[in-house]
Amino acid sequence: MGRAQLYAPVKRIGNLEIDTVWYNVVILWIYCLLFYLALYYDLLRKLINYLETLRLIRRRST
Repeated sequence: MGRAQLYAPVKRIGNLEIDTVWYNVVILWIYCLLFYLALYYDLLRKLINYLETLRLIRRRST
């Protein structure tokens, strides 16, 4: 989705052709929005706390 060779003038998504510059700008805005939401809702801390609560079964050495 949106993949093209180097210096391609357009990106194809299905039958839709989008100028490469606008495609890249939209992708950057989407990533900025996702990172903003992750910081706003403190998702990294919540993920780390969740992973710490998981109990992993450890094998005893023989």
